Amino acid sequence: MLPGVIATAGFPAAATSVGAARRFVSRVFAEWGLADVADDAILATSELATNAITYAGTSFEVRCRREEDEVH
Repeated sequence: MLPGVIATAGFPAAATSVGAARRFVSRVFAEWGLADVADDAILATSELATNAITYAGTSFEVRCRREEDEVH
């Protein structure tokens, strides 16, 4: 695994952004060869994206960061 790799995407305050954010995280983890551990990250992304849209009514950014043996 390469150290310090970051993938970032921004999403508008729209209901369709929740699914788009999940797909982004799924794709990033698959590209990194981590599809088998992506479920928790996808669930967290879904919850946080929903909260950003529902309660804050704002756009949001999703950032996945991979370091030697960790994903943030």
